[in-house]
Amino acid sequence: MPDKLITLFADVLHIDEARLDEASSPDSIEEWDSVAAMTLMAAFEHTFGIRLTTRDFLTMRSITSIRDVLRKKGVADV
Repeated sequence: MPDKLITLFADVLHIDEARLDEASSPDSIEEWDSVAAMTLMAAFEHTFGIRLTTRDFLTMRSITSIRDVLRKKGVADV
């Protein structure tokens, strides 16, 4: 089954899913800049039907940490 979060990242960042893994972060993915981070936040809210806070945003520094935040918000399938 495709990884919904990885697919969303690849779509927003316009990169191949193979470049992404759990440790991926703005430090390792050049396309994940400040504008992309805001676009990702909006995509998370829209796709998963949640609201993210500034605190959430500040803790979302890797795909793993983003999964953790989304799960805490009740998103079970990430």
